[in-house]
Amino acid sequence: MSSEVNGNSATATVNVTVNVKSGKSTSSAFDGATETELTYWNASANAFVIDPFRAVDGGAFARVSGYTGDRYEKSSTATSGYVKNNLDGTYMLVKAADGTDTYVEIPTAQLDRTYKYFPSKISVKLEDGQVVSVPVTWDFGG
Repeated sequence: MSSEVNGNSATATVNVTVNVKSGKSTSSAFDGATETELTYWNASANAFVIDPFRAVDGGAFARVSGYTGDRYEKSSTATSGYVKNNLDGTYMLVKAADGTDTYVEIPTAQLDRTYKYFPSKISVKLEDGQVVSVPVTWDFGG
């Protein structure tokens, strides 16, 4: 650790004990999600694969709860308009009484972003029979 104050050269060292348990995994399964043709184990790549282009129950972005319609976000490239975006959009398309389309913000209670095929944990069974739960973090930045 060190200070971020200009001219302060004080530093400190913190020793942290880390215990690493070695073990070979024999099987893995996503917690709270059944394996489907959308989510599957690829043995040759030694990895789980989630293929959003396979149409199963609404695809990879099928939500568990909350607003179930299409989501939209305000266009960042145009002066007006909305872009369909099921992952991050916060607006929904509704028909006005006169039949015209309008976009309104999705109520907070419906903004749940829990997705059916993106679980937060994976269970790994080790060679010694012990099952450990490992957290999973998804990055949608790309």
